[in-house]
Amino acid sequence: MNLQLSELINYDNIDKIQIRGIDGMLYQAIAFLRHGDTVEQKLIYHGDKPYLSRSLLAVKEDFEWVNATQYVLVTDTAYDEMIGLGSEKPLSTLEQPLHWK
Repeated sequence: MNLQLSELINYDNIDKIQIRGIDGMLYQAIAFLRHGDTVEQKLIYHGDKPYLSRSLLAVKEDFEWVNATQYVLVTDTAYDEMIGLGSEKPLSTLEQPLHWK
């Protein structure tokens, strides 16, 4: 499911905004919406394309009005390959809290 960036102001159940670092300095955003005991994950769109930014500071400015419980930065790491585990497994991911609010 997709969600427009401009629609986020209408939600008060945003459990988390995940800023995913993809391909170097490119960022994509995913919203996690809580509905009781379940959490729904939605890719955030800006217009007809997925939200993308080349600056983490620009992401912060774009989302400063969004009422989310937490913001996190998620990046993939090639650590498994560096220690010889091979590339057939998915990459390890790091999740870092962003203290934006």
